[in-house]
Amino acid sequence: MKKYLVALFALLALPLSACAADYEEGTHYEVLPGQPTAAPEVIEFFSYYCGHCYKFEPIVAALEKGLKGTELKRAHVDFLYYVDRSTRKRYPETGKIVSRGFAVAQALKVVEPVSEEIYKRHFYENRQISSVSDLRDAFIAAGVPAKDFDSAYNSFPVNSMVARMAQQTKKYGIRSTPTVIVNGKYKVNPSGLSGADNFIDEYVKLVNYLVTKKD
Repeated sequence: MKKYLVALFALLALPLSACAADYEEGTHYEVLPGQPTAAPEVIEFFSYYCGHCYKFEPIVAALEKGLKGTELKRAHVDFLYYVDRSTRKRYPETGKIVSRGFAVAQALKVVEPVSEEIYKRHFYENRQISSVSDLRDAFIAAGVPAKDFDSAYNSFPVNSMVARMAQQTKKYGIRSTPTVIVNGKYKVNPSGLSGADNFIDEYVKLVNYLVTKKD
């Protein structure tokens, strides 16, 4: 009986082991230098100016629902910014403005409606946010009272979050978006999942694998 139970356990464990073995360093993820975080952590680095980030939103929603043992955190990068399409003039300061906008949305707990409004303006209406006034208008259009936006914009919680996002972007050497970092140690490589029957489900499985990975 004992031998039977051991054999049965091994059989049941096989799919999980096989699944884990399918994920390879250099193909599905990269190992980052430095110390990992003390607790499980998943951070998505993104920008409202990034079209790929907009298309990544369904995966963000799946991660928010499907992560095990931790919650998804998001950090808006400030190195992407508004470029006037007609004159090609660059406005680097807008990267910081929109990053602060995300922090305001977090502080006011209105990330979903504000994100929808900003993405709509950027990728459907060709109305890029090019000033604080534009950002304020987007919040108001998303249903946020102007006074709430004004009071939060330079508040201590927002200033702290802006500084933290910039520090995390620098710490992990983020140069493109969207990028997902797991436990401060692994950078997810989505191209390793190309051809998957259900890309979103497989992406969540990969991230959960990295969350619990022990070297």
